[in-house]
Amino acid sequence: MKEHLTNKQIAFYIFGIVVGYGIVSLPKQVAEYASTAGWISIAICTIVSLLGMYIITFLNYTYKNMTFDEYSKKLVGNFISNIFIILFIIYLFLVSSMSLRDTANIIKNSILIKTPSWIIIFILLILCYYALSKGLQVIGKLCELYGFAIIIFAIIINTLSFTEGDMLNLLPVLGFNGLIGPLKSSKHLILSFIGGELLLIVPFSDKNNKSVFKYTLSMTAFIGLIYIIIFESNLSIIGAEDLVHYYDALIISAKRMDVHFLEFFRKIDGIVLTAWIMAVFTTVTIESYALNFFIRKLLKIKSNVLSTAIVMTLVFIASLIPRYNEDVREILLYTGYLGLFCSFVIPFILFIISKVKKYDKKNL
Repeated sequence: MKEHLTNKQIAFYIFGIVVGYGIVSLPKQVAEYASTAGWISIAICTIVSLLGMYIITFLNYTYKNMTFDEYSKKLVGNFISNIFIILFIIYLFLVSSMSLRDTANIIKNSILIKTPSWIIIFILLILCYYALSKGLQVIGKLCELYGFAIIIFAIIINTLSFTEGDMLNLLPVLGFNGLIGPLKSSKHLILSFIGGELLLIVPFSDKNNKSVFKYTLSMTAFIGLIYIIIFESNLSIIGAEDLVHYYDALIISAKRMDVHFLEFFRKIDGIVLTAWIMAVFTTVTIESYALNFFIRKLLKIKSNVLSTAIVMTLVFIASLIPRYNEDVREILLYTGYLGLFCSFVIPFILFIISKVKKYDKKNL
């Protein structure tokens, strides 16, 4: 029996998968090419993401009670569908293992200096395994709970950032290079915006009426707004010239803040790190769930417990292979391009075929 999510849970599911590991390096990547006009880069990526999210929502809504593996076979046949699934497996395996490794390195360097990275990765994977064992509906509820908490944290932290920062750091608003800088910067934000494609494995039920488009598109637009606010708040604290030197600028800017009226909580870097770890946890949980889903479909494995245990073990081993942080981030960069293909190209192909064959007319 297939598990379904409510429209609200679907919206937070999108938030949980998109807002995760990539947000820690978002300010640096934006400022590196667009400087103070970085908000334009984020706005451009948000518009592209809205288009991609509409296509993904359209496919799920058109083929209700079906998942990607089922309706892709109907549209392009078994062979091409299996190729798509293999690409998803490679992408999810690399992005989940490498993002876990880099997350563990950042946590180790920030608060757990003497703790080996493999222990942090192991603990995160154990927690992910527990969440996966409870099924899609529990993951949906987890995303809803954590997503709400992260949004509250983000509002509070960024409000404090603007009060502590220097507004002159935000000028000039349109940057120094016109639209050239923001356009160049947009292609470097891939990891911060992809993830919505994993909605393809969530079957829509008859209860997911047309309002589901409003939920998915509104959440995508909201994520773009949150990204702009985070970038501007970091910019106000650090400034564009210094921002480009910090990969984990989100945490560095929090460390520079000293909010005197909060007394015991005047140093908020711990709160920022906590919110970010929550975001990474939901992201890796959904990625692991999707990876397990695609492997089971490809290899026709019936035992969920067995496949989940194998997936978690392989992700753990792969996360320990790279020797240096630079290697991890380079792998993530190239994995992002594969993620772009899975996020936009594959759904677009299925969307065009659905329109040509008029499946949307038959099923709606």
